[in-house]
Amino acid sequence: MAKDFNDLASLTTKTGWRRRGIGAAVLVAALCIGGFFLWDTQLKSEGSSAPKTATQAVARGTIRQTVATSGTVAAESSTSLSFQTTGRVTSVNVKLGQQVKQGDVLAEVDTTDLKSALATSQANLHTAQIKLRQLQKPATAADLAAADQAVAQAQAAYDKANNDLSTLTGPPTASDLAAAQQAVSAATSQLQQAQNSLDSLTQGASAADIAAAQAGVASAQAALSAAQNGVTNAQNGVTSAQATLFSAETAYCAVDSSMAFCATRAAPISGADRSALLGVTQTPVASGTPSVGSAPSLAASVLSADGGYAAATNALANANGSVTSAQSALASAQAKLAALQAGASSDDVAAAQAAVSAAQAALDSANAKLALLTGGPTAANLSAAQGAVTSARAALTAAQAKRDQVKQGATSDDINLQETAVQLAQISVGTASNNLTKAQIVAPFDGTVAALNVQVGDMAGASGASSSAASGSSAGGGAPIVLDTPDVVRLDLTLGETDVARVHVGDRGVALFDGLPGVIYPFVVQSIGGTPTVTQGVVTYKAEATLSAGIATAAPGDASGPGGASRPGGASGPGGASSPGGAATAQLRTAAPTPVPQPKPGMNANATIQVGQASGVLLVPQTALRRQGTQTVVLVQRDNGATETVAITVGLSDNNNAEVTSGLKEGDKVVLPAVIGASASSSSAGGGGGGIAPPDNGVPQGVR
Repeated sequence: MAKDFNDLASLTTKTGWRRRGIGAAVLVAALCIGGFFLWDTQLKSEGSSAPKTATQAVARGTIRQTVATSGTVAAESSTSLSFQTTGRVTSVNVKLGQQVKQGDVLAEVDTTDLKSALATSQANLHTAQIKLRQLQKPATAADLAAADQAVAQAQAAYDKANNDLSTLTGPPTASDLAAAQQAVSAATSQLQQAQNSLDSLTQGASAADIAAAQAGVASAQAALSAAQNGVTNAQNGVTSAQATLFSAETAYCAVDSSMAFCATRAAPISGADRSALLGVTQTPVASGTPSVGSAPSLAASVLSADGGYAAATNALANANGSVTSAQSALASAQAKLAALQAGASSDDVAAAQAAVSAAQAALDSANAKLALLTGGPTAANLSAAQGAVTSARAALTAAQAKRDQVKQGATSDDINLQETAVQLAQISVGTASNNLTKAQIVAPFDGTVAALNVQVGDMAGASGASSSAASGSSAGGGAPIVLDTPDVVRLDLTLGETDVARVHVGDRGVALFDGLPGVIYPFVVQSIGGTPTVTQGVVTYKAEATLSAGIATAAPGDASGPGGASRPGGASGPGGASSPGGAATAQLRTAAPTPVPQPKPGMNANATIQVGQASGVLLVPQTALRRQGTQTVVLVQRDNGATETVAITVGLSDNNNAEVTSGLKEGDKVVLPAVIGASASSSSAGGGGGGIAPPDNGVPQGVR
């Protein structure tokens, strides 16, 4: 049990132990330097000695092939909630991290107009329903009275039309003549103003106006030149910041080449490298303060240079924006100058001429009315007045017919038309009610407020963004409210292009979290995406896995590493009972005093996925393998001491051993890399290490 658990911890926490191993590496380097001087002294006194040959017998054992990757915890259900209408936010009923129930109103915009529209629609529906009921029942005394009133009003309109006709044919009064003369005076003034405006356009701009416009163009050109100089300076800043970053990366890679930017210089560095460097800067050192040239100090330099590069690129973007604004201002100033120099456009002149024509028409109309009063009605005036009398007589006839209909009762056609009016009013009410609902954000399920990007006073838009009432900027840069289920989470994994083909749905693994030490979390791969993501030439694929409940592996303060595994540095050889990390035995906690915590959304995990396992197979150390052309070969020592190069076929492999499917037999001695001053040794491969046993009912084998 201890062996399997140590194998699990050694794989899953490899990155963590690399950080802790930096100090040990410095000590080992010092010992190596001392050993070199000791060897050099002995060499000079006794002469050089040939390296000793180390061998290991091929033995059968178990090997487990794994894929190490990283992942991030995400809520199983998460949704971005937005307003479906625009308006000023009047209430926000939740706080960040608050638990809500399905149907809770989380926020609301100003609904004054929407409520008014709903009330109007409801009133119209009520009116239509009343009219329908009135049609469906016999006319009342009130209905008859209303019909009589309509007839009376139509009679009054008819009488007025007759009076107007009589007035037109009679002599004008003194007040009518005065009003007509006043209208002629006002129309004459309007015509004069329109003519003055037309004259101003045709005369063109003054020399002072053109000089002011030319000064505006010169000022805009100067501003553009200054902005362009700013872009040049910002570009130089980016080049300098990039060189500083590359220099810091080179210095760091001299002591630790595990970062991605050690293979290809990156500006900026990746998020994964940034997280790893942050971990390095937090590595404890004996003195309490990282020394200059140490890994923590160099890591801090890379992070600082990366921040400087980001600031330089932001400055360049701002400088380019300033150039764009300056170019726009220059174009506007040049357009204004050109317009003044060219004079009024044909459209402006045409509009002014149209205004003169309209004023002239108004004056002609006023003069015509005055002439009508003083000279008597024309044939057209008489015809219009007689037409008004005819129209009023028709309206009176219709009102009388309506009164007769009320007395007789509604027809089936009248009832059908009113029923249609009721249906249309009901649709209007439904639309207004729906619009009112869109002004609220309602929780679609039980969950927790994961993000809150809205506050009272913001202007919400139907697209989801909200503008701050104070600054006018986006409040949080995202959806107003994000709701998720933090108690039901999944693990989002990132697979490299060399690993994605080896991982399948249903594969099991375990995850460790820096923020949750002493706990392992089994998981099962549920889906693997087929669309790649390319970041700075690196191709990755997304996969999702379901997390099981965590398993506490060691009490706080235990001498073993995270998860209860012993620390690196053990003496066991490849395949031995101890993992690469020593002989400490992991003691599993049998009764945790507190519940095992569940990972929170956003937590980063170190994950190991088991993709293959073979038992009872021949194993050789990875260090014994060499490439010879297209073949994999090992150096075999025969019984007579002679060595022979043998081509082999390799199956599964892990961090320590490789499975041999052909080319060797059990007991063959493979030569390991030469060790200066070491005596010949031979150790047998045991049960196979470096792997992870497949989870059994969610619990990895070896962790019972």
